[in-house]
Amino acid sequence: AVAPAWRGQAIAARLVERCEAEARAAGVDALYLLTTSAADYFLRRAYALVARDAVPAAIAQHAQFRSLCPASAKCLRKTLR
Repeated sequence: AVAPAWRGQAIAARLVERCEAEARAAGVDALYLLTTSAADYFLRRAYALVARDAVPAAIAQHAQFRSLCPASAKCLRKTLR
């Protein structure tokens, strides 16, 4: 999240665009994320809600996915190619 004093300056958008560009350059086909508060933001950026049990095993096995993010967190995916 961007600190309130810095909001409205497209900082989050630039960070997301940079991450997506680097992922594309590395040959990544899709990005997945979990969020408890920013689902609407990512939906506006062409991410789609997906069921948590639909993510690839390599992601589902990650500690953050399994236990650090609550079950109530929304899971989103963006196809890069």
